Amino acid sequence: MNFELGFLASIVVVLLAARLLGEAAQRLGQPVVIGQLVAGILLGPSFLGLLWPDAEHALFSADPVQKATLQGFGTFGILLLLVLTGMEVDVRRLRKIGPPALSVSLAGIAVPFAFGSALGFAAPLTLIPNAGQRLPTALFLGVALSISSIKVVATVVRDMNFARRDLGQIIVASSIIEDSLCWILIAIILGIVRAGGVGIGRLAETIAGRPA
Repeated sequence: MNFELGFLASIVVVLLAARLLGEAAQRLGQPVVIGQLVAGILLGPSFLGLLWPDAEHALFSADPVQKATLQGFGTFGILLLLVLTGMEVDVRRLRKIGPPALSVSLAGIAVPFAFGSALGFAAPLTLIPNAGQRLPTALFLGVALSISSIKVVATVVRDMNFARRDLGQIIVASSIIEDSLCWILIAIILGIVRAGGVGIGRLAETIAGRPA
């Protein structure tokens, strides 16, 4: 199968599956994104690749060019979704909901981060990549449990027609704050891993954006 035909088949199957399962989820009273996520799982290696690997490999070729092109189309779709969500954000309303959104985002980070970090410190050494990397492992586990997906959140808010309500604005704003803070925390953790320990100077350089 040549590149054009293989890429076109992949796009058609992905869009068709996402549309059908999205409609099914909507009929069940769930956000469309739930059906789209299920479609991705069914078409991925966890289901189709496990039950029928030849079909999964034929549909999603291992050709790096085709994979990069398909990923590029997916990234472009995500960008369009975020742009549409941003167009529905009311800056004047954000001034009123700013404190609640900040408190929700901080609580949404602090609670799972604390439990995730505690779990990382309590985990047996057999689950730690290196015996001396328990601190970065615990911190990364805390961040992994804290971070949200603004793409999914924005889709759910739009599907449920909450985008122009105070509740929807708080949800989107808090998700943006959570993602921003968590990515900063990930950069700090990577700085700790590179430095081999906690150093105030190296952490400051990482936060400032300079190489540690």
